[in-house]
Amino acid sequence: MPRFLRWWTGELRPLIPESVKRWFEVPGDKLLITSEADAWLLWRSGSDAVQLLDRLSKDADPEQSRDRLQACLDKFQETLTAVVYCLPDDQLLCKRLRLPMAAEANLQQAVRFELDRQTPFKADEVYFDIKVVQRDAPFIDVDLFLILRPEIEDSLQQLGRLGLNLQGVDIDHHSGSTEQQEPRPPTPLHINLLPLEKRAHRSNRRVRINGLLAAVALLLLAIIMYESLYLRGSTLQQLQQQRDALRSEAMQVTKLEQQLEAAVDAANFLAEQQSQSPSMLDVIAEVTRLLPAHTWIQRLQMTGKELELLGLSDSSQQMIETLDASPMFAGTSFKGTIATDQRLHKERFTATAQIDPSASFVSPNQSDDSQPSQAAMAADQQLESPAVDAADDTDAGVSDNDTDAAAERDSRDNDATEMNESNDAAAA
Repeated sequence: MPRFLRWWTGELRPLIPESVKRWFEVPGDKLLITSEADAWLLWRSGSDAVQLLDRLSKDADPEQSRDRLQACLDKFQETLTAVVYCLPDDQLLCKRLRLPMAAEANLQQAVRFELDRQTPFKADEVYFDIKVVQRDAPFIDVDLFLILRPEIEDSLQQLGRLGLNLQGVDIDHHSGSTEQQEPRPPTPLHINLLPLEKRAHRSNRRVRINGLLAAVALLLLAIIMYESLYLRGSTLQQLQQQRDALRSEAMQVTKLEQQLEAAVDAANFLAEQQSQSPSMLDVIAEVTRLLPAHTWIQRLQMTGKELELLGLSDSSQQMIETLDASPMFAGTSFKGTIATDQRLHKERFTATAQIDPSASFVSPNQSDDSQPSQAAMAADQQLESPAVDAADDTDAGVSDNDTDAAAERDSRDNDATEMNESNDAAAA
């Protein structure tokens, strides 16, 4: 069936105007790969130009090369139609053959039988492709392009290790024409030397969606035509009205059910997430309370229920034991090795811990609920004091406020000086 469809569309293509053909063209780009002595060159071939994307060293780390290759593939998004490896033309053998026109129906198989007679190689020793040049009844002229398998197998294996699935192998027929300092964009012959069994299948999501939409449109068109011929008469119209009324009611009921289910799911989701997610403020407060003064935290990161700390300490093992003793943290351990900072004479550590979302931070200075705080008692006394006393004590309050403000400024200046000295030491 696929062979018949290719033949059928090939016969119909010359009958379609060029303006109509452009409607069915699938826009897309190709990823062309060329090889140098020590690197792979990745090119983006579009309708307007060929652009160099990246140069991958053959001696580089495979994981790093795969990451850079994936970054290049991500630039195409949905426009990538094929990945083609372009060989230099000095490895290609070309010959023109004249075959009977009856062989055009199965040209690949006919040429495979002629390889032993037309070339000194067997079919299993080469990769080949053909291109029709001229039809002169009762014969047909074709160009035979072939390359020895050992000359390409090693390159195909290296590209396979990088995670590339090739859709074709082409020839850069201008690869040896000029010598330049900068790499020259490849000029493919638009042939495919890769056998069908080794070609990776690449599907275009846009084509699939367009095909699905076309099938749905044809189906809807058939339904409309069927209804226009079959459904007629007043009785049918009444039945249609009743059906529409019932459908509207059913849709309203379904819509209400969906809204109710969505609301319940949203409420359950928020409640579950809130119960399972620890509070960042509680975590920071607990870490601040537990860590000793000789420990510096340079980075604090919370991912889900996992806490990661990076910093410096005089005794990192003591810090681990202190954190592990808290009910909020569990499974506290080092991540990686502990290094000693020769300049600061401290241990540089990276630690991780699991956070218990059910535990909450309780300040050590927090008093019992039964005893009122000093701030609350002071507020009650202030509310109970008469307005006349407040007016009489205005001058004294101003003096006390000035004294407190001066003390607070001195404290901030001292804190700023200490922080600057710490920052200068850390920067050095």
